[in-house]
Amino acid sequence: MRYRYDKKTILPVFMIIFSGLGALFVTTLSNEHPYAIAFGPALGLIIGGIVGYLLYVFQNK
Repeated sequence: MRYRYDKKTILPVFMIIFSGLGALFVTTLSNEHPYAIAFGPALGLIIGGIVGYLLYVFQNK
């Protein structure tokens, strides 16, 4: 029996994970690009939302 992801649980998890990854990625680039500090976590949230939603869609076919 497979566990089916609920959209309400999976989206925040991926958003948190990817925002953390985005922040980590940005700290390495922040010396060259000052604006990257603001956009890294935001891009991470967007990517996390997309990935979480895609997982939800494929899981509940």
